[in-house]
Order: sequence, then structure tokens, then C-alpha cells
Amino acid sequence: MTYPDIVEVSETVLETYVGVYEVSPQFKITITRAGKQLFLQATGQSQFELYVAAQNEFFLKVVEANVHFNTAENGRVSSMFLHQGGQHIPAPKVK
Repeated sequence: MTYPDIVEVSETVLETYVGVYEVSPQFKITITRAGKQLFLQATGQSQFELYVAAQNEFFLKVVEANVHFNTAENGRVSSMFLHQGGQHIPAPKVK
């Protein structure tokens, strides 16, 4: 499998993506950061590294999936989409 080129994004920008995104009341995706690395952890699953493809586009290497973060008019991150297995799953930011 080939991956997109990894690009550099500032820690300030990465921090805006940190939070909890709700796919459903029982299934949430938590995004955390350690330095210049983001991590994704879904309810009941292990934590995985997210790699930067563009400022608001990330991909995983452990599964064929990517994440797109959306910003509202006020510039704050409002939601994300998880693209996996042909599905495009919306998840509003709740924390």
C-alpha cells in the first residue's frame, strides 16, 4: 500500500484538532496530541497514529482510512469525517 507524502503542520494547528468527536452516543473518536503527533482512539479500540497529508487531512497506516477535519466560520474545528471502507462517517466535535 502506498501512502501520501507526510507534511509538516505546526503544533498550534494540530492542537485545534484535539478533542472528542461523536459518531453516535455510544461511539466516539478521541483525538490527542503528543508534540507534533496526533493520535486517534475510537471507543473500545487501541490508539493509532495519524499522519498529516495536508493541513486538515490525515491518514492512518494500520488500516486503510483517512480523516478530514472541518472548520466553522469562526475558524474553530467543528467536526471531522472518517473515510473508511467506502463510508464517509461524519462526527461533530463535542469536546
